Amino acid sequence: QQYFWARPGSLVSNGPFTLDTWRYKRDMRMVRNPHYHSPKMTTLDTIHAMTIADPNTAVLAFESGQMDWLSSVNVDYQPDMLLQQSNGERNNIHAFPTFGTDFFSFNCRPFLNNGNKNPFSNAAVRRAFVLATDRQSIVEHATRLREPTVTSIVPPDSIVGYGRVEGLDFNPIRAKEELAIAGWVDRDGDGRVEDAQGNLFPAIDLLYTTNTPRYKWVSLELRDQWNKYLGVTVELRGTDNKFFSSDLRAGNFMVARGRWYGDYGDPTTFLDIFRSDNGNNDRGYSNPAIDEALDLAAIEQDQAKRFAMLRDVEEQ
Repeated sequence: QQYFWARPGSLVSNGPFTLDTWRYKRDMRMVRNPHYHSPKMTTLDTIHAMTIADPNTAVLAFESGQMDWLSSVNVDYQPDMLLQQSNGERNNIHAFPTFGTDFFSFNCRPFLNNGNKNPFSNAAVRRAFVLATDRQSIVEHATRLREPTVTSIVPPDSIVGYGRVEGLDFNPIRAKEELAIAGWVDRDGDGRVEDAQGNLFPAIDLLYTTNTPRYKWVSLELRDQWNKYLGVTVELRGTDNKFFSSDLRAGNFMVARGRWYGDYGDPTTFLDIFRSDNGNNDRGYSNPAIDEALDLAAIEQDQAKRFAMLRDVEEQ
């Protein structure tokens, strides 16, 4: 596809700026929209947005004054920069929560791409891995940013009237119990779990992106935690965004990093990705009861009842 609709002169915009020029993977220039309904909202006449693939180069461009604003700082030393800010040594970097959630997805399909049975098709196995995840340790030792940790997909208290859902928190004892329910137990005392036939839990293919160091450190932490608390082996596989997206769509993973930002202020902007036929359901998760519950919530006109129905969906 040529995406002609997205090119200058064709792209329809009702915002304060319109697209003037666009050089793919290089830069784009936006100019003030003379038809915008609130022209005094901004004093800028133009915006020059540059594309810089390497995060270190982007930070250097900002520090040297070549750029006025950097929307994200994805460098190894990001925690050090934030520490400088908290110590009063730097005033040009700020961290704030967004309407989004970082998570790791389980492939829920009955079989993996190689034809082998997929242990994560069992909900008890998925619960075990969630219960064996120490989120606080991740934000303190892996990302070192001390982000708020959550046990739900919808950010808590982010939607007026919806409240919060408390999901599965860190509980390594219960994690082993859930794994045992699924038939995986350390039967010979070697620290590794096996099924009833003595087969080891298959090595877990954990897929993450290499565009930022963040996901590598989180993946390493998950590998160590799941090894320690569940007695399983995790093999990390880092790829760039292009191959990562392709593997997600093809279901070529067992566990994969994920991130979702809400598009509008309603729980369904997050919960709809769990519909069986949703285009963003990379996990292959399919539950007719969830699909039906979402359909019923969609036609409920009482907002309080509707939110209660959606909370029930998320809690499942």
